[in-house]
Amino acid sequence: MTMPTVDRIRFRAMGCETEIEIRGGTPDALQRARTMVESLEQRWSRFLATSDITRLNVADGADVIVDASTITLIESLIAGFVATTGRFDPTLLAPLIALGYHASHSDQRQAVLLEPCPLSTADLNEITIDHDRSTIRLPRGTMLDPGGLGKGLAADLVAQDALDSGAQGVLVSIGGDIRVGGIGAHQRSWQIDVASPVHGASPIGCLVLAEGGIATSGIARRSWNHETLGRVHHLLDPATRMPLADGQFVQATVLAGTAAWAEAYTKAVMISGPSALDELDAGDLAVCAVRFDGEVVTNRSWQRFDLDRKEPS
Repeated sequence: MTMPTVDRIRFRAMGCETEIEIRGGTPDALQRARTMVESLEQRWSRFLATSDITRLNVADGADVIVDASTITLIESLIAGFVATTGRFDPTLLAPLIALGYHASHSDQRQAVLLEPCPLSTADLNEITIDHDRSTIRLPRGTMLDPGGLGKGLAADLVAQDALDSGAQGVLVSIGGDIRVGGIGAHQRSWQIDVASPVHGASPIGCLVLAEGGIATSGIARRSWNHETLGRVHHLLDPATRMPLADGQFVQATVLAGTAAWAEAYTKAVMISGPSALDELDAGDLAVCAVRFDGEVVTNRSWQRFDLDRKEPS
């Protein structure tokens, strides 16, 4: 059997390291995939003045014409909110800005144009989407932040586009939000290391899967010093609209059908703690989480995919 050609590219996009691997694709497949990632960033970044997301956030309740991909994004944000009973909440941009996260951590020249307003409220049920006119209207006071789900969804869309365009296999990783499909290198499947929350440490696990999405959320990667609160991070508790308190997990990884769904459910695990592992087991969603003391815990679904689970070192 002829082995498919393997092409890889690494670059920065959406404030993250991005990697794309395409097996058996057309000569222009990698460039097509990169262009698509960069195009989605231009439409979805809250740090770009001309993005669809920024224009929606400053529209003050008016209709905004957006790209079709942005409608898909907004519908995905709403679906994630509903499925996690609000534990994934894309409306926390205002308190995040108030805490000082107003500029991109990878490029301080990119800064959000909104004024901090931690008391703003939002109701996702009041978002109006008109598919025929390609418009979205946010209720006044609503500010959306695609966050990690935007990266996961981008990985999903790019991977599916590559497969639809003839690739035999594809891996797209945007900041650790990963989507794989088709023929992989590990006995036709994909082998994915699960990173430790400890910088420079060995992976805490290794997954083998034929297709699906993987996402990891934690409190260590995006943190900064607040003038009164001390060290804070970007993962907010929807109930308090403040950084998630210490005490349960420092990191959660979820394996789901898509990277977008995996990303939404990582927030459910981080917010709810250990009880979420059994909850996601009931939905056949695999979870690996790391406690504050370094202990790695998994649910039953995870064991079907994990080759070699290790403790953080």
